[in-house]
Amino acid sequence: MKWATRAGVHIDRAACIWLIRRHIDADAVFVFVADPSAVPDLPLDRPPA
Repeated sequence: MKWATRAGVHIDRAACIWLIRRHIDADAVFVFVADPSAVPDLPLDRPPA
């Protein structure tokens, strides 16, 4: 499955990526986008309100 998140990963999203690869989807592919509104795949997180 392809997952997408905002560019500039911080510790919380890095931990989520590890969790997904380790326990949810070992074949996961991650896409990092500059514009959060243009997330083409399953979103990993939501931008802050």
